[in-house]
Amino acid sequence: MFAWATVIFVYYGLTLNVGVLAGNVYLNLFLNSLIEIPAILFSVFFVDRFGRRKLTLFFMLTGGITGMLTLFPYLYASKDQFWTITALTTFSRMCISGALSVINLYTCELYPTCIRNSSIGFFGAVSRFGGVFSPYIMNISTLVPGRLGKSLPLMMMGITCLVSGILIMFLPETTNKPMQDTLDEVMKSKHTNNSACGKDDMDEKIELKLAA
Repeated sequence: MFAWATVIFVYYGLTLNVGVLAGNVYLNLFLNSLIEIPAILFSVFFVDRFGRRKLTLFFMLTGGITGMLTLFPYLYASKDQFWTITALTTFSRMCISGALSVINLYTCELYPTCIRNSSIGFFGAVSRFGGVFSPYIMNISTLVPGRLGKSLPLMMMGITCLVSGILIMFLPETTNKPMQDTLDEVMKSKHTNNSACGKDDMDEKIELKLAA
């Protein structure tokens, strides 16, 4: 739930932040939209190789660290070097776009069939609260004077991404694991060393033989 809210919060926040970046606002918006293409392609090619959890963790941590790094150019760089902030936030937007593309698949595989649709709908609705708060977080820069105030929204988004990434580490991996069908299977999987998200492979084979 927190990961969903974080992704939407940062995604919308970085979109709203385009208007205050150095350079042409239209070019910045175009680049922030274009950068989603390599993020999605990267996710497609590596989601099975590295796994859902590791790839989501990579995107969240990388995006969070990149967002927090904007503090240094905000505090110490001259205005002619503010292009580094644009570059960092654009890269962070790419990471969040990648996380958004993977987290949908990851959530589908985490929850059993009986509540899968409800879970996706619930998390999708809750995540919009992150989008609701993002404009208010971006307005913090108008309340706190100086360069520090301008860096606070990106710092808060970066910290949120890091916290969310740490929490994702405690979730099970679902790659190449049979998906669960009932809540009973979820409870059984907690007490076994079999696949973290699905049924026992032997049970799966027995069911296939019986069906044949």
